[in-house]
Amino acid sequence: MARIDSGTTIQSVLNDPAGSTWIKASLIAALARDPVDAANDADILQGLLNRRCNEHLGQSGASTSPIHRGQRPVGRPGIWWTDQNKL
Repeated sequence: MARIDSGTTIQSVLNDPAGSTWIKASLIAALARDPVDAANDADILQGLLNRRCNEHLGQSGASTSPIHRGQRPVGRPGIWWTDQNKL
């Protein structure tokens, strides 16, 4: 599952036989935590991993999609993470 939509639930991701083992393990670990803390940490992780991806793609000259140009949604409608945001 590469993208989620409004119908995607945690349970549907956990039940997806083709789903990422890493994502499933992360969700299970997050469910045991305070939801606000888990969501905040996930936002930080997303920013760090996207920055790493952008740096890698910048070196290869690949991709023109917005997610690889330094803009990506942060889980709230209308709010985008950019490289100017501080972690």
